[in-house]
Order: sequence, then C-alpha cells, then structure tokens
Amino acid sequence: MPQVAGIRLNIGLAYYRQNEFLKATPPFESVVRDQPDALQPRYLLGLCYFFAERWADAAATLEPLWALESSHLPYLYVLSNAAHRAGRKELDNRATEKLIQLGDGSPEYRLFIGKYHLNLKQYDAALAEFQAAAEADPKLPFVHFNLGLIYLKKQDL
Repeated sequence: MPQVAGIRLNIGLAYYRQNEFLKATPPFESVVRDQPDALQPRYLLGLCYFFAERWADAAATLEPLWALESSHLPYLYVLSNAAHRAGRKELDNRATEKLIQLGDGSPEYRLFIGKYHLNLKQYDAALAEFQAAAEADPKLPFVHFNLGLIYLKKQDL
C-alpha cells in the first residue's frame, strides 16, 4: 500500500530507530511531499538530513516548523547548527537567540549550549557549560562524554 502515508512513515520510523538515517530519508521525503504540514515526518526528515550532514536540507526542512517547535531546546539546537553550517546566518542567529532566551539554567540547557559551542569550536565556552551541567546533574546522559571530547579537542589529556 505505497499510497498510504502512514505506512511509509512507519517504514521511515523503523529505519530511524535503527540509526539508518539514509534509509529512513526516502520514506520521510515521500510523506512530507504528500503532507507538507505534518509535524512528525518533517521533523524526522530534518533530523535525518542533519545526521547525514546535509545542512542546507536540514535547515530548509526544519525552518517551517518554527511556529510549533521554537519553544523546544532540541529543535533550536539542531536548527541553529544546521543553519550555521549551511551559511544561513539570519536563521542561525534567530535560532541561537531563541535558544539563549529560553535558557533556564537547567543541566539539559547547559548541555545544549555546550554542544552549540563545541560545534563552533569554542572549546573554553563549551567546557564551562559542560562542567556546569555535570555539577548540577552528574548523571545527565552524555555530559561526561562531551567533557572528555572537549579535553581531547584541547589536547588536555
């Protein structure tokens, strides 16, 4: 039943959950073509493009979700990074400003801001954010991984 968008969405989800982003992309693209206003397939397609380092495609796919998703830290993090790497300065600035505006000082927020600085190779700023996140919540997923990554990038072994 290739005409049923929900089936194609589920096929894309199966690949996505297996971290097979390149295989998930075509089913998600077909659903977005048929249902351009559907949140879930558009968001997942944007993430697939992001993980495949298709920065311009990720930014263009995620940008229309601004009205619905711009109050969520993960969306803003991905959008700002994709826009930055795609050379879309205005979109990068808008997403980054909103990300900072939403900042509540939570460990999760600090992790996202740290990752933002890490992606821009601003290692000292990233280190400060990761350290603050780790102090506030030592069990926060990926915080210690990112601290190790920063020390590696800074050659502080």
